[in-house]
Amino acid sequence: MSTQDNDLVKCVDNAFWQFSLHVYQNPDVKECCLNLQNSTGVNVNLLLLCCWLSSYTEAIEQAEFIAACRLVEDWHKQVTESLRQVRRFLKNKQSESWVNLFYHTILNAEITSEAYQQQLLFSYFKHRTAVDMSVNKNSSIISQTQSSAAIELRKKSNEEIALGYLHWLLNDMDIEINSQLNRQLVDFVKNTLRSCHCTSSFIK
Repeated sequence: MSTQDNDLVKCVDNAFWQFSLHVYQNPDVKECCLNLQNSTGVNVNLLLLCCWLSSYTEAIEQAEFIAACRLVEDWHKQVTESLRQVRRFLKNKQSESWVNLFYHTILNAEITSEAYQQQLLFSYFKHRTAVDMSVNKNSSIISQTQSSAAIELRKKSNEEIALGYLHWLLNDMDIEINSQLNRQLVDFVKNTLRSCHCTSSFIK
C-alpha cells in the first residue's frame, strides 16, 4: 500500500486512510493482512477498519458495522479484486518494459480503488470520530442512544474491541473462527495497534 507514484491517492487525507498508510509500513502488519486475505478472502480494508474504529471512534453497533461492510462489498469484488487479479497475472511477466509500465499502471489503479473504499468507510463513520477516548470509556457520559451492548463494548480495551469487530466481520462471511485463526487475528490486532501506539494491557 504505497502512494509514492499515485497523485490521485496522495490527495486522500481522511483519518482512516492516513492511519492505514501509517500502520501498513510495519512489515508485521502487512504480513498479517496478506495472510488473512489469502486464507479467508477477507477485505484488508475491513481488517484495518476494525482497528481504526476500536481506537478513534465511539462504540459501533453490530448492525451499523455490517452495513458499512456491505457498502464497499460490490466495489471490492467487481473493481478491486479484478484489478488485483490482473496485477498478479502481470507480476511475473515484466521482462518487457511496456509490460512493466502496464503493471505499475494497474498497481496504481488497484491502490486508488482501495483508497476509494476507505473514503466510503470513513464517510460512513466520520460522525463518530474525533472523540476523547479516555472520556468515551466513562460509561456515565456515553450517548444515551447507544445500546447496552455498545456501552459494554466501549468499556473494553481497544484490542478487545478490535477483536470483537473482527469476529463480527468473519462471522458475517460465514467463516468459522478456530483457535488458529483467532491467534492470527490477535497477532494482527497486536501489531496494528502497537504501530499506532493504541495498545493497552489486553495483549502482551
